[in-house]
Amino acid sequence: MSDQESNSEPAIHGEKARAVVESCMEELRLKTAALNGLVFSRMKNFNVDLNAGEIRFEMPDMIATGAVQIVGTYNIPTGTWLWGWKHPSVPERLARSATAVLEFGNEHGIAAITTNQIACTEQDCWEFTALACHLNDQTGGYRCPAGDTLAFTTFEGIKLSKAPAAVSKPRSLLQRLKDRFRQ
Repeated sequence: MSDQESNSEPAIHGEKARAVVESCMEELRLKTAALNGLVFSRMKNFNVDLNAGEIRFEMPDMIATGAVQIVGTYNIPTGTWLWGWKHPSVPERLARSATAVLEFGNEHGIAAITTNQIACTEQDCWEFTALACHLNDQTGGYRCPAGDTLAFTTFEGIKLSKAPAAVSKPRSLLQRLKDRFRQ
């Protein structure tokens, strides 16, 4: 974390709002810890399919898939956040989680979560994601790097399946002959 990030005031401020955010962050930490041993620490790859509305985590022996929501994106060079509910690349059906945060912000007068684009820190983005995860009773949150942009997502309904068997190397002619003569 840069000095600028550590010294700046959180995007969501005020005593009551901070208490809610801290509670949501703790909830997300617990959910992440529960998923870490099974998924995140073993993950080799991930993919978000906006058309299918799915996030996929690939481990060597297993694949975890679930419904995904896009909370928003963080532009690293400019330090700006764009909410999923206003993002031109996010289908409306995948912005439901972000829209719940917008509604919460409107009810409680929290400017940072009712303004479509704001300057903030990556820590703020995690707080937005934790709030979205809590308000929508979702399984967890994940930060998806894409070049200079980080897409913050929430997900739910994780299903586990066995990974397809690894493709075996073709056997050499010599190995095939040896196998044939052993029969």
